[in-house]
Amino acid sequence: TLLAALILLAAGCRKEVPVSGQFVYGSVTATVTVAARDAGQIQAVMDATRSTSMRVLRSLDANDSKSDISRLNKIAATSRWPVPQDTFRALDLALHYGEQTDGAFDITTGPLASMWGLPTGPAPREAPLPEILEVARQGAGLDQVRLTDDGAIAFLSPLTRLDLGEMTPAYALDMSLVNIRRRGITNTLARFNGSLRALGAE
Repeated sequence: TLLAALILLAAGCRKEVPVSGQFVYGSVTATVTVAARDAGQIQAVMDATRSTSMRVLRSLDANDSKSDISRLNKIAATSRWPVPQDTFRALDLALHYGEQTDGAFDITTGPLASMWGLPTGPAPREAPLPEILEVARQGAGLDQVRLTDDGAIAFLSPLTRLDLGEMTPAYALDMSLVNIRRRGITNTLARFNGSLRALGAE
């Protein structure tokens, strides 16, 4: 009787281990975790995270020649260009963050940053020529980008180029959790390229 009681006590005290899954997209690694009692939902969580995040990354990646951002960088300086709703929402949010940070977060500074080897390239051996820097500055600034109520975007300078940078994987993760919540999944921990989001309390 004592042995049976000890076995039951040990079983009751055993810590349930969360279940995780992982996938890689380019240089980005995503990890999702659910509580042990929701282990049967891990595949649904993985599918929701993968499908949503890949869709967002493909549309917002400035280094992908087929992305919405790359098309904008080629066309928006010559005309107003309608963009898909998801991309428009991300750009609207990026401009909002720029305003809230007084321009500290600026999605138009990519060409300037690249001249200094940012974010991942090698630093130049010598500082860029002042006239080259001045040309790049002419296209920078949140005031060079206009979003319209009908879902279109235009650049006020032909030198403006957009790059959402680290906001891209973070936004992809946010949209993934929206998708997960819509599927009725209430407890998830998701990591995506340095960003972390939690849904639920377990």
